Amino acid sequence: MSRDPHAIAPQISQAAAEWFIIMREPVVSEADRAGFAAWLQASPVHVRAYLDVTRLWGDAAQLDPELPVAEDSELAAANVLPMPEAAQLRKGAATVGGEPASAAPQRKTGRRLYAIAASVVLLAGLVGTGAWWQLHQLPTYVTEVGEQRVITLEDGSIVRLNSRSEVKVRMLPEQRLIELVDGQALFEVAKDPQRPFIVRSGNVTARAVGTQFDVYRKPTGTVVTVVEGQVEVRTEPKILKSEVSAGELVAPMSVRAGEQVIVGRTGAIEQKRDANVNAATRWLQQELVFEGQPLSAVVEEFNRYQRIPIVVDDPALGELRVNAVFNTTGPEPLLRFVSRMEDVHVERTPREIRITSKQ
Repeated sequence: MSRDPHAIAPQISQAAAEWFIIMREPVVSEADRAGFAAWLQASPVHVRAYLDVTRLWGDAAQLDPELPVAEDSELAAANVLPMPEAAQLRKGAATVGGEPASAAPQRKTGRRLYAIAASVVLLAGLVGTGAWWQLHQLPTYVTEVGEQRVITLEDGSIVRLNSRSEVKVRMLPEQRLIELVDGQALFEVAKDPQRPFIVRSGNVTARAVGTQFDVYRKPTGTVVTVVEGQVEVRTEPKILKSEVSAGELVAPMSVRAGEQVIVGRTGAIEQKRDANVNAATRWLQQELVFEGQPLSAVVEEFNRYQRIPIVVDDPALGELRVNAVFNTTGPEPLLRFVSRMEDVHVERTPREIRITSKQ
């Protein structure tokens, strides 16, 4: 089979994607800027590959065709395509793996590519890391109601996703980044001291190099439970220091095996305590353990596993404390438990299950 003369080698496309990520970070080091410039200058194929990557963000072909370009004298010193091969990047011409295809020189096209590439770099610098997660299709893993899933990452780390959960994965040479968009996951991290494993959940990040920990993103905040080793937890508070009492703002915190930290939506520590690790990870066996939690919290947790929601319509009932273990495969165990309570009634409708007080 003949090779497509217009194809770009996979390793070049991968390098372009990695450079695009680096150049979109909020702060780019001088070393990275110099490295990026050198990489672009190495071959016109690199520019083509980089422009291909940017199409996920915005079609470079739609940029103003009258973009200002450098004069010939400036190109000699600063053009990102200073080598002779740049002249061969015209419509219909191609290079593969850095080797130019035969084509007549087209200096104007080379200058146009330089202008587009420069504009893309300029615009990319205006967008932060957060935009990267939103604008690009990173590997994403999702579970539906009642579903659990096990994902093995390229480094050998394992992610166990609970019901109604979602994670996005970005594996870089210098770090491993996971965004917990929703729900709960247990991370079994392959050891690599030179490549930290970082999980982000809202305004909370948990950093490890080789350990096992559970992260649960709730509407009210994030719970991090360490099963093995230790994890460094950081937050980005969204409130003023004057609004938080001393000690509540989270500096980098070491959380060890058997410990749990609860961080509120504001980024303030709500509690750090010894954890019941068995209870925190019992969901792996499709069970939920409750130790003195209010019924409202039990129902909220249980609804993550049900298609028909359970509703507690009496605030007083919601405050009843529950000590029990329930299977998550259906609502019946919880409903039987509730039905045994005095003056409690369970009503079923096609759309919901209501727990009410008997009149």
